[in-house]
Amino acid sequence: MFNQPKKIKWNEAGLILLVSLLFLSVYFFCMVFHYSLLIPLILIFIGIHLSFIKKATFKMLAQLGLLMAIIIVACHFANQYPDFSHYLLPVSAIAMLTVLLFNDLHLAVLVAFSGSLIASMMFGDNYEMMVIFFLGGLTGAYVVKDTRTRGRLLYAGFLVSAVNILCLFLFTPDWHVVLKSGYLKEQLYPLIANGILASLFIAATLKVFESLFRVLTNFSLLELADFNQPLLKKLIIEAPGTYHHSMVVSNLAEAAADAIGANGLLARVGAYYHDIGKMTDPEYFTKIS
Repeated sequence: MFNQPKKIKWNEAGLILLVSLLFLSVYFFCMVFHYSLLIPLILIFIGIHLSFIKKATFKMLAQLGLLMAIIIVACHFANQYPDFSHYLLPVSAIAMLTVLLFNDLHLAVLVAFSGSLIASMMFGDNYEMMVIFFLGGLTGAYVVKDTRTRGRLLYAGFLVSAVNILCLFLFTPDWHVVLKSGYLKEQLYPLIANGILASLFIAATLKVFESLFRVLTNFSLLELADFNQPLLKKLIIEAPGTYHHSMVVSNLAEAAADAIGANGLLARVGAYYHDIGKMTDPEYFTKIS
């Protein structure tokens, strides 16, 4: 008998439809507002690359498409205000969000490059801006990788600003030009603020993207590891032996995960909750048969 064709599940079909709608939306958006139609073509090739190299699912493509759409819409609104410096736009935040949400530096590099390229095309083919945004995005992505504190986000923002300024000086080595009042107002000051705005944007929206993408970042794992969590507090009170056992297992699990390059924090938090069902009859697990 011939093999029956594989049926597409409804949720997979919905994701395919969502990816298609995102692409068509970007295509018609660029056509209506007279932006280069190379922008949707770039998004297509990103999807093809990820499908062949990273074996990306439609879910990931839809999520990345949404992040890229945010850049496109933000650039469009920035173009509506002539007095708004384009260097203020925190394009690096998208690369930083990518590494926090997907825990993948290679993916973040691709997003940083494509995001900065699209932004420069929408701002009049300013490829000096593309390089600055790209290197700033890489810096932010490297720094926030595996971060567990909000302070690290702010530190990443300062480093992004520092790299932005360094790139600007390397593009314009003449100090007399750099220190002109117009240059300071239009490029230097906005690039200083750029990194800080990126870190603030991530701090304000990360929880939203976690809920939307249904992923857990280190920040959410740390919230689950808080012993003020009602479930953990109940475990400590009702099954102290199981709680102590979970602490021992969590230390072992984290050490093992770190040794093989896995997510140690995820292993530790999972160990905290792995015996939570014993609370239904904690005395049963202390009896000697």
